[in-house]
Amino acid sequence: MTAFIAWQGLDRRAASPLGRAAATLAVAGEAVVDKTPLVPPRTQPGPLLGRMMFGAIGGAAVARHQRASIVPSAIIGATAAAAATFGFHRARRWLGQRTPLPDFAWAVAEDAGVAALGVAAARRL
Repeated sequence: MTAFIAWQGLDRRAASPLGRAAATLAVAGEAVVDKTPLVPPRTQPGPLLGRMMFGAIGGAAVARHQRASIVPSAIIGATAAAAATFGFHRARRWLGQRTPLPDFAWAVAEDAGVAALGVAAARRL
């Protein structure tokens, strides 16, 4: 969501060259680090709250850009982040148990799916 905000210019600071570079590096770093066993499961309270916080920030940024009400949009963003966290987690586990593909392949497919959803959302703004 951070990269989405930066690249769509929803926040002038994030849309700066430095902001876009930082957001892009953060997304790339998260995609790599998320695949390591060092990171706790995203469904644990700490990582889940972090995802919900970024979802709320993203929802608020989109609302601000569209001159909509910020609080409901932040709540929707946080709720969507939580739903996506559990939904993708369960889908990935289910696919990993029922197909011969390794979990890493499903993790990459999950990231690609999330990126595609972000692009689709960006085109609606």
